[in-house]
Amino acid sequence: MSIAEKSAQLQRLAHAQGWRCARCGRSLGAGAQRAHRIPQSVWALKRYGAAVIHDDLNVAAVCGNSCNDAMSFGPAGGMREKELIAVIKKTLSDKRRKV
Repeated sequence: MSIAEKSAQLQRLAHAQGWRCARCGRSLGAGAQRAHRIPQSVWALKRYGAAVIHDDLNVAAVCGNSCNDAMSFGPAGGMREKELIAVIKKTLSDKRRKV
């Protein structure tokens, strides 16, 4: 994902969230970040692919590092991870059908 795509995603997510942090609700400022629920680690990218990991449903706009860390399911995401992956894959599949 390019820097421009990351920036556009952050703007899109922040707008959708009313310019509030998805974790604590504080106003998003210059330090706003993209937080991945399923981490953008090498193992996750290999397992699920970039389209899933960087999908808007897996990413949220947050105010900073502590909220970013708190958003992550971590490497043992369990059922929350499985449910999110299923929703993202269905959404991606539906988008492909519409094209």
